[in-house]
Amino acid sequence: MFSDTVIKWARDVYEEAIVSVKTVRDFTQIFDAYANFAERSTAAKMDEINKSETMNQKERELELELLFARYGD
Repeated sequence: MFSDTVIKWARDVYEEAIVSVKTVRDFTQIFDAYANFAERSTAAKMDEINKSETMNQKERELELELLFARYGD
């Protein structure tokens, strides 16, 4: 799984790149790469949350809500 630092760094790079693109092709490549990264990191985090033996159901639900909120904006 990716660390929170790597995820933040990837998001920063994405945000910087997305505002500086010049062509639709560039936008598409950047968007697709970030969407792929977000999907993989979300799936890994969901798997980690579901396998956690220290979290109760309420904590799992909260973690998932926070995870989805990260990509909702």
